[in-house]
Amino acid sequence: MFSTVQDAFFDAADRYDFERRTLVPCFDGLFGSLIECLGLNTQGDLKILDIGAGTGLLSGMISCVYPSAEICLIDPSRDRLEEAQRRFKRMMRPLPTVVAGDFSNINRGCPFNAVISSFAIHRLTDEEKQVLFLAIAKALKPGGQFAYADPVLGATQDLEQLYGIWWEREARSQGANDKMIAEAREIMRNDQRSTIEAQLKMLEKAGLVDVECAFHDHRFALITGVAPLN
Repeated sequence: MFSTVQDAFFDAADRYDFERRTLVPCFDGLFGSLIECLGLNTQGDLKILDIGAGTGLLSGMISCVYPSAEICLIDPSRDRLEEAQRRFKRMMRPLPTVVAGDFSNINRGCPFNAVISSFAIHRLTDEEKQVLFLAIAKALKPGGQFAYADPVLGATQDLEQLYGIWWEREARSQGANDKMIAEAREIMRNDQRSTIEAQLKMLEKAGLVDVECAFHDHRFALITGVAPLN
């Protein structure tokens, strides 16, 4: 068992992931809270769906902590999914099931003990988020956990401005240079971030219970919900 999220990260990471860590100043707290909140060690055989899985960093970290978990990755990019499979091979972990497609494919292989996501859902409009959350609620086993880490919108304009100042200061303090900051800002231009409050309401509307923000540090948050038992 890996004792810390840092241990899991360094086992799972490739070179690109170190840049991501720099640009997410609260990376350890955010991803560590996601892994912890799943409570996977109490659920027996684990079947996990990773939405917008990209190159599989999050699932790779989870496989370090819970090596017997059965993991399915969904992402629109076949190239990223192939990279995810190479990651798991390098880690000498069981290869995940991969599905190349959009989020409408999430019912393949369901039900799941947990549905997870990191840095993907903020690209959806509020209407698209609500549709996705409804589908996730149906894809979970009773009592199953949904947890996703994402950048969020400040509840006020002043907070949003503060988040931007904090992010750049902290990213630079961790080694981000002008090029990295500029590239990240360009990517953020297409974000469809929502406030924490708005997303919690969406989860409740989708039928999930015990919804909460389990971790929040300025621009980044972990939002969770549970499928009802009946």
